[in-house]
Amino acid sequence: MNRGPQMMRSSRLSGGGPAEGARTAEQRAIRVTNGHLFPIVKAAYFFWFGAMGSLIPYLPLHYLDIGLTGRQIGLLFGVAPFMTLIAAPLWGAVADILRQHKRIMAITISGVCLCVLGIFLARDVRLLLLFAVLNTLFTAPSIALIDHTTLSLLGERRALYGRQRVWGAVGWGLMGTLVGYLTQWMGLSWSFYAFFVMMVVTLLIALRMPIESPPARIPYGAAVRVLMQRRWLIIVFVTVFVQMAARATGFGFLTVHLDDLGATRGVIGLSVAIASVSEVPIFFFGNSLLQSLGRRGTLLFSLGATCLLLLGYGLAPDPSVILLVQVFQGPALSGMWIAAVDYTRSAAPDSMGATTQALLEAVVWGLGVGTGNLVAGVLYDAAGAAVLFRVAATAVAVVGVFFFVASRSIPAKIEQDGTD
Repeated sequence: MNRGPQMMRSSRLSGGGPAEGARTAEQRAIRVTNGHLFPIVKAAYFFWFGAMGSLIPYLPLHYLDIGLTGRQIGLLFGVAPFMTLIAAPLWGAVADILRQHKRIMAITISGVCLCVLGIFLARDVRLLLLFAVLNTLFTAPSIALIDHTTLSLLGERRALYGRQRVWGAVGWGLMGTLVGYLTQWMGLSWSFYAFFVMMVVTLLIALRMPIESPPARIPYGAAVRVLMQRRWLIIVFVTVFVQMAARATGFGFLTVHLDDLGATRGVIGLSVAIASVSEVPIFFFGNSLLQSLGRRGTLLFSLGATCLLLLGYGLAPDPSVILLVQVFQGPALSGMWIAAVDYTRSAAPDSMGATTQALLEAVVWGLGVGTGNLVAGVLYDAAGAAVLFRVAATAVAVVGVFFFVASRSIPAKIEQDGTD
């Protein structure tokens, strides 16, 4: 595999000349080979996703407890993520232009904590919507900046991104499980308390992270034009948008569906654990998966797994079946993410690493999650969760066929060496 262009990119990111860039790349390779690539980055993934795993699976139950309807829950989960369409690229662009990545990350994490406090205290739907929108404004850039830093530090070894990102799955699964039992014994408020503890630790880690702010090598306006010329990237973005819109139905309504089927909070926590454990091997062996199947094959693999996962939700007669199909979560979500990140990173001009990664975040977690939850709220109230998940599975099957056909037009060199 030709790594020449990627090595040149790595040298430019290091900020030094060719000799310094070569030494930096060599040091990175040694640290990756020895398995010691920036433990603080792994910790950032662990605590950030641990905070999210403490709260997100139980937030729909909190909304039900305070008297919201399915349509209102869908509104809260659906409207707020659309802010990601604006917030993620905007924050990423500001970070790239001002080269203040670390400061911006600290500001956004602090903002997340304040907004979640507002969600915890509010009872009026309008206030809840306001805090949810503001929360998305601050949440949007944080993980994109962590991803950007990780990929920059990996340099030409970016295929090993999954081995760093896997710690997010560990954090989500561990905290989601523990909080499930904690809320069963002590009430749903403890999901918020756990979130605040994990997020404060994330903030402390962010202040010490080696977040890179590379000097711009391409004028920003020119870099945007270069990015827009990657027409093959539109095929990828359309695919992951529909895939995530369908998958997002589970984010807002899987725990509600389990509750309807009679599951205890402990069983709900167990479902989170199984899903997260299934992500670990996909992230850890993501490099091997990309090498074996390629980006195209990996994304198709994830589309198939997503279809089976949602179909299982829709056909499950009791919670035990949902626990079984949760093993498809890893191939479905993690497989999609490692392929999409690698596609997106290969398209990024030198001065737009954070912006391009933030654009992917906007498409997936903004447009995708927002659309999915808005539609899910309406379908849940009209036909119930089983029909909702079957419709979502059908949508994934359709976009899978689209990607299978349309991806044949992606230039061969994109699949071979990641350059354009």
